[in-house]
Amino acid sequence: MWFVKTVNFHTVLNLTPLPLDAMTEKKNFDELVSEISLKFTGDPETDFSLLFEEAGKIGDGDLARAVVRACSRVIERTLPEENRKKLERLSMTSAAVLNAEIEEIQFTLIKREYAKALPMAESLVRRIEDFKMYQDDSEEEFRCFDEFFEEILYYQIYKPSRKITRIGLNFHSIYFLYGNILFELKRFDEARAALLKGLHWNPIDFNLMSEYAETYKITGKMESFFDVTLDAFKIAFHPKDVARCYRNLGYCFTEKELYRPAAVCYELSLLYDEDSATAYHELEYIRRKSGEEFGQPTREEVDGCCEEHRIPRGPDEDVIGLAVAVGRESFKRKQFGWARYYLGIAYGLTQAKEIKNLLDLIPDEDSETGESADGE
Repeated sequence: MWFVKTVNFHTVLNLTPLPLDAMTEKKNFDELVSEISLKFTGDPETDFSLLFEEAGKIGDGDLARAVVRACSRVIERTLPEENRKKLERLSMTSAAVLNAEIEEIQFTLIKREYAKALPMAESLVRRIEDFKMYQDDSEEEFRCFDEFFEEILYYQIYKPSRKITRIGLNFHSIYFLYGNILFELKRFDEARAALLKGLHWNPIDFNLMSEYAETYKITGKMESFFDVTLDAFKIAFHPKDVARCYRNLGYCFTEKELYRPAAVCYELSLLYDEDSATAYHELEYIRRKSGEEFGQPTREEVDGCCEEHRIPRGPDEDVIGLAVAVGRESFKRKQFGWARYYLGIAYGLTQAKEIKNLLDLIPDEDSETGESADGE
């Protein structure tokens, strides 16, 4: 997809060592980096294997991670030109191998072979947790994002004070699969813990957040299910995601036999996913259960229900405002593909005529590069 960001391995390795205040630690740090660096051969595959072997001897704390990062920069900086391409190939291969294993697990899940998929997912999770290079520290956070807008939204919501490094490995997807497998095996507490770890890597992943919410729904913890769904509204930037949030709230109200707000939620969900069979089915269930014909709610009824029951009146305004602001800026810079992407998000959520007018102003081709607006 054209909006997926690719990460150059050179950028990933361009890291700053952890601050080490104690003089003894500083001395050990300098000596260790020097000793390990002298062993490097100029072959990235050999050198990284050697580096992680040596780091394992140091231990599992901040000093080991600082040494790994500093030595990684040494490897990248001192590589002969012909081996720089090998370094890039190694990075791409590792990502390709990881993605191939993810696809194998997904195929196993399609066949509902959860017991078979579990050890495969556990193996990937162990590798992630044994890999120490991408651990947050006092200066840097490591995150995985599927779309550019997720990253921008992360900055807006969390306002991180540390440097954010976006890694090119789908760690969050692995935890999603792992959590899903545990969920299907009815190991709900473990599933919740796994999904939380996935949300560490990508706090803006709507599917992860929704699956996390489902662990509360399936165990009958409706208040937690409701509250997590409200959190999910804050990161929902696709119409069908907003629709799912409304269906979640509708389910909560139905369980409490609050049929009027439940019906309002399902009707609102259909504004964002008009083909949802679940919404139509639940509306029919509410009609039969309550014996009432609620019909299409008026604007006043919707406003009243939203006010009384903490129901969002639509997609998050900050999400819409951010998409419009970044879209306008992209247009101003003549980055027309990005402008179409960001404004398309805002229009999908609002169907606002003003945003449609902005989209219509975007040329089909980038005036500077001649590339198509969608970056292909």
